[in-house]
Amino acid sequence: MIFWGFIVFACLLYIFLAGFIISGWLRTESFTVQDGLVQPFVSVIIPVRDDSLGLTLLLSDLVSQNYPKDKFEVIIVDDHSAQSLFNLLPVLESGINLHLLSLDNNEHGKKAALIKGIRASNSELILTTDADCRATPFWITEMSDFFILKKVKLVFGSVLYSAGKKLNESLQELEYLSLVAAGAGFAGNGHPILCSAASMGFERTSYMEYVKETNALNAVSGDDVLFMLWLKKKYPGQIGFIKSVNSIVVTKPAENLKEFINQRLRWTSKSKYYRDPLIILTALTVYIESLALLALLVASFFSGLVLKGFIILFLCKFISDLMLLIIVTGFYRKRYLLKIFIPLEMIYFIYISYIGFAGNLVSFNWKGRKSAP
Repeated sequence: MIFWGFIVFACLLYIFLAGFIISGWLRTESFTVQDGLVQPFVSVIIPVRDDSLGLTLLLSDLVSQNYPKDKFEVIIVDDHSAQSLFNLLPVLESGINLHLLSLDNNEHGKKAALIKGIRASNSELILTTDADCRATPFWITEMSDFFILKKVKLVFGSVLYSAGKKLNESLQELEYLSLVAAGAGFAGNGHPILCSAASMGFERTSYMEYVKETNALNAVSGDDVLFMLWLKKKYPGQIGFIKSVNSIVVTKPAENLKEFINQRLRWTSKSKYYRDPLIILTALTVYIESLALLALLVASFFSGLVLKGFIILFLCKFISDLMLLIIVTGFYRKRYLLKIFIPLEMIYFIYISYIGFAGNLVSFNWKGRKSAP
């Protein structure tokens, strides 16, 4: 009786989570640029470490923005790259307003680079992205329009993985779409829990107030979500997701398993610093569901009853995830990724069980720096 009670409870909890995300996604209206709006001056901040090729490609995208070139500046902040990135950058003859900064010897990390760039900015509206990203031509325009029209304190956009030909790349692309959907769905219901600094816009004064109040330089990385949670508490209802295919930012999936594991360990390691009840509840729901499936799978070799429980719980998660991904892949015109949904679903709960446990215990390497366990 207790066994089946747990199975039913776990199924209902996961169905509710998926339904909440789907409802938030559906109630979020698609956004398009608006004619006649006053276009403010915008500062685009790009922290970078050892990615000259990616930075060059991103700059070419920023040069091609349909936003007036005299209405935005680009501030690149180098975080102690092995080679001087500035010597590798092409000479830009496009009239783009470009500023190149470097962290001092006593400054380290993406957060320090971000803060230094924002302090040097000349605009109240800050947009952030990463050096390994590509931006669509309407990115600045739509982010700026949304910020003005919706009167928000923070806007975050869609960050997708670039389409890959390898199976591991497609698996990452589909999994990341589920994270984008979760971030959008929660925001659509007025309770944001996820965002990415790869496509984010906010007020300069708000961020500097956040830095002052929280002593952010001494905190862990993950400043995008931590800043969002600070704003969520201080200005409820003023965080928005821009649902548009015209302002997507694209980044690369991990090239190999080691890089993928290190990336996910880095993401998970930040969770211990989140105090938002909804983030904790969501993370626990996903982790308990995954751990339960793993435990049931192992135990099913010894019990037919446990096998039935595993099948029911797996099918519950399978159907809930499929419904969400059918909707989201359709919006981003990536429904072809559903062909690898079954293999992803079969390994996902195993991977989450490991990452959720190891993320707070195991050290990881990221861009030449090793974290403490």
